[in-house]
Amino acid sequence: MDHTEGQKTDIRKSFHAKRRRQVMLSAPMFLLIAGLALMGKQGQTVLFGIEAENLILVLFLAIAGAIAFSLWNWRCPSCKGYLGKQTSPKFCSRCGVELQ
Repeated sequence: MDHTEGQKTDIRKSFHAKRRRQVMLSAPMFLLIAGLALMGKQGQTVLFGIEAENLILVLFLAIAGAIAFSLWNWRCPSCKGYLGKQTSPKFCSRCGVELQ
C-alpha cells in the first residue's frame, strides 16, 4: 500500500509515541522486579507494611497488566499488526511500512 508523505509522517509519529509508551512501561516494571528481588535476597518479608505474599500478587498483576498493555500498544500504526519483540523495528514485518 502506498502512502502519501503526510501519512508516512503520521505513521512515524504514531510509532514513536507507541515506542515511548513501551519504554515508560519498562522502567517501573524493572524497578518493581529489582526491588522484590533485592527484598528476597535480604530476607525481608515486609516492604512498606505489605507482606511478601501480597507483593508477589501485586507483581503478578503488574506483569499481566504490562503484557496486556503491550499487546494493545505495540501495533503497527498502518496495518495494526503486532510489531513483535524488537524494541526499535525500522519496518513493519507484516505490511512493510517504514516506522523510523
